[in-house]
Amino acid sequence: MKVKELIKELKDYDQDAEVICWSDGPLYCIDQKPGYYDGCTSFLVTDEECEDYNIVGYGYDNKRNKVCLIGMDLSDCLYDLNPEEIDDFQVKMPKDPYYDTYRKLVKEIKEEVKNNLIKWQNR
Repeated sequence: MKVKELIKELKDYDQDAEVICWSDGPLYCIDQKPGYYDGCTSFLVTDEECEDYNIVGYGYDNKRNKVCLIGMDLSDCLYDLNPEEIDDFQVKMPKDPYYDTYRKLVKEIKEEVKNNLIKWQNR
């Protein structure tokens, strides 16, 4: 999808919406990258003359720049924090029985990584 097509679609669908949700969580930022960055840009090949399903192929391109829509989900937010900040991170959501377990697990993993890094640096 080209940028101008995305903008048109957003304008068509967005009447009162305030948040853009992406498959990876809320949209966090938009960035422009070279076409080869993180793998070639893929695109759908369409045939506008087809009335029903107009997707007739799949292509790759690494020469043109691409616009990356970057989402940030809950795990991304927690992994970006320092271990001591995780307990204070606010989450506004219905009570999820797994969230506290997940928060604790992320904190333990980050502390273990930090401790191993300190051990490695002190060798």
